[in-house]
Amino acid sequence: MVLSGVLLGGVVVWRGDVIARSLQALGNALIGVGLGTIYITLYVGHFRMQVLPQWAAFAALTVVALVTVAIGLRRREPIIATLGVIGAFLPQLVAVWIPLQGFRLPLPTLLAYFAVVNGVVFVLAATVGWSGLAIFSMILTAGTWAANAHGGWGLPIQLGLTSLFAALGLAPVLRLARSPAAVRNVDLLVIALAPLLYLLCSIPYSSRPGAHRPHGSSAPWPCYTSAARSGSNRAASVGISGSL
Repeated sequence: MVLSGVLLGGVVVWRGDVIARSLQALGNALIGVGLGTIYITLYVGHFRMQVLPQWAAFAALTVVALVTVAIGLRRREPIIATLGVIGAFLPQLVAVWIPLQGFRLPLPTLLAYFAVVNGVVFVLAATVGWSGLAIFSMILTAGTWAANAHGGWGLPIQLGLTSLFAALGLAPVLRLARSPAAVRNVDLLVIALAPLLYLLCSIPYSSRPGAHRPHGSSAPWPCYTSAARSGSNRAASVGISGSL
């Protein structure tokens, strides 16, 4: 069953690659759908059917994520990565609306899964400048986390959330630091949204009695603020240079 689903996704990706030579938009959409099919199949194979061990499932998902990066970079088409990201988040969103046994993950595993998916998005945002994809992924991450995390969590998971959102928010800064390209509004929006969405995700943790609120989880944010200020200064300097 799992092998059939993976093969089906691979066939859809192959057909999309062929069709994209004459109908680019349709071909790219099929590539994204095929990658999403593989994501969901591997996810169900481990968490629902339990035919894949955990290490194999996460290794396979990582490979699919890297393939998505490679295809997106080669084609310079954000729609492929966007459909792949939707496919990666879909199982957990479905698990909220339809309580199917075995679909919902414990919070540490869910955070690790998000790290894999958003690692792909981070690479794309930091290399080819797909900041819109970073915004989309951050919103999906925050919404999916809020829908699944009701019982509270400890400091290690909070530190993981901190690292995840800080990394995504700084992806445009890393690209601009080594590129002469002008700063776009969408880049600044990524930087501004990351801490806001992080705070929304952190409400259950911060309101929990006895939570370690002020210390470890807030440590990276002064550095983040400094980097964001550098990005803003760069945006201003680019604007001044362009007007001269």
